[in-house]
Order: sequence, then structure tokens, then C-alpha cells
Amino acid sequence: MAKPTTQYCRKDSGIELDDSYEKTSFLTLPAEVRTQIWNLVFDPEQSYKDAFSCPRCTEEAPLALQENYWASIYLQPLLTCRQFYQDAHLLAFSRTTFVIRNPYTVLDISGRINSTLRPAQVASLRSIAIISEARHFRQMHYWKTHAFGIPALQLEDMTIILHRSSYWHYLFDFNVMMTQMLRDFGGVKKICFVRNHARVKPHFHTWFNRFVGAMMRLDRVERFGRKECRAERTWWSWVYDGNKQTATLIRVPSKDARLDIETYDEVMAPMTEWLKKSMEVEEYDPDPMSRLGFV
Repeated sequence: MAKPTTQYCRKDSGIELDDSYEKTSFLTLPAEVRTQIWNLVFDPEQSYKDAFSCPRCTEEAPLALQENYWASIYLQPLLTCRQFYQDAHLLAFSRTTFVIRNPYTVLDISGRINSTLRPAQVASLRSIAIISEARHFRQMHYWKTHAFGIPALQLEDMTIILHRSSYWHYLFDFNVMMTQMLRDFGGVKKICFVRNHARVKPHFHTWFNRFVGAMMRLDRVERFGRKECRAERTWWSWVYDGNKQTATLIRVPSKDARLDIETYDEVMAPMTEWLKKSMEVEEYDPDPMSRLGFV
């Protein structure tokens, strides 16, 4: 008599699943995994690049603000549901470049930020760009020691975009104010001035060289030209990119307040040499009327 055969029901894990297995969704993933995914969704480098470059632009092309860039486009994933917003909005704010285009908003940017965002959201901001002209540069005098006068801001970069119009920018007018302000300026790691195809008088490169020279002269006077040494709280390194038409200040540790004048000159020698070389290749004033004595 033949033995009865036992039939086994085959289940391939890749084809069929028991009902006991939970279906995995994004919200059921561990918090660490969700954070890694959010880091890929909100890319700070891509956000900044999209704000100042177009698909047809090359690496050698001057940076210019793109009119079709809006931070709200990058924050759209937060609108999926309330849970997404609660989990990721602070991370998203910290990894998105916010561009303030309205000239009237820029004049009262601290009031607008504080009235629109909660304290935790303000503290999460890392990249802000503003379009600036003469009245906005004058407003910087009231910032004191923090960007926009908001101590809670801890920015990775602050980008100052020159307003593009038929009018000339006379940036020399603000060198004294800005050099004095930057000696005690905190809460920003990098300040980038973007020419944005604006008309600058004299040339953008010429202005930046004089601006760097003014910082160095002021620093020497504050240290050795007074009865008491007034060392800076914040010092900056600088980079000028002629192709991209940008001038960048990068915050570095302040120099030792106890330096004697000989040691100080040795520390400043590389910066002085950079300035000399930069001045040798700077462009002429792009307005020919100024060289003919008409303006």
C-alpha cells in the first residue's frame, strides 16, 4: 500500500508574503533612515546652485540670480502631510537658500523674519540671499554685530546680490561702514557679494581691492594707532573670482591681540602680497566718461 504524500505549499518571499508581515512605509522607517532620505531630498548645494546658475551656464560664466528660482519649490515635499512637515521642516529650512527679492522687505527684513517664523525656524536658517542697492547698504549700519540684527541667526552663508538696473552702484560709499561693522560681526561664516551683471563704479574688482585694503588699514590703526589695542573679534579671509564676478569673505579666527608690530607684519604679509597682485590685474573703470573728467 502506497504511503500518502504530504503536499507542501511553497511561498517565495519575493512573491508572496504572510499577512503577519507589516507593510513598510516611509513613516515606519527608523528615524535615522528617514533623516538620510530627507538629506537627499533637501540638497543645500543644489539649492544654491539653482539660485545662481542656469542649465546653459558654464563654470566660467558670471553668477547671476535666476528669476525662476523660488525657495517654495524646494519646500513642496513638506506639503505632503502634517507628519512630513513636523519631521522635516527645520531640516528643510536649514538646507534651502532663501532669496529675498522685494526691496521693501529687505529694508525691514528682521521684522518680517521675526513676525513670520517661529524662533526655532529662525535659528534653523543657514542660507539667505538679498538683493541690495544703496538704501539697503545703508541699512546694514543698524545690523550691529549680527546679520539683519537678529542674534538668533547662525548662517553658513549670506549672499548680497547687487541690484541689476540702469543705475550705477557706488560701493565705495559704504566701505567705512562695512569695514567697521565686520570687525565685530558674528553669526555668519561666509559673506558673498555677487555682481549679478550690475553696473559698478569703479569696477567691481577695483572696489573689492579697496575694500580689502580698508579692512587692513583699519585693523592696523585699531591695534597700534591708539593708546589701547582694540583687536578685532572677527577676522576674514577673502577670495575674488573674476570669472564668476563674486567677492567672498570667509570668517576665520581672530588674530592674537598680544601681537607686537613686527610679528603682526609677518602675519599680514601674505594678505598684503595678495592685495598687491590683485591690484596689478584689476580692471579699469568701465565708464569712459570718468576718465575724461566729465563725472
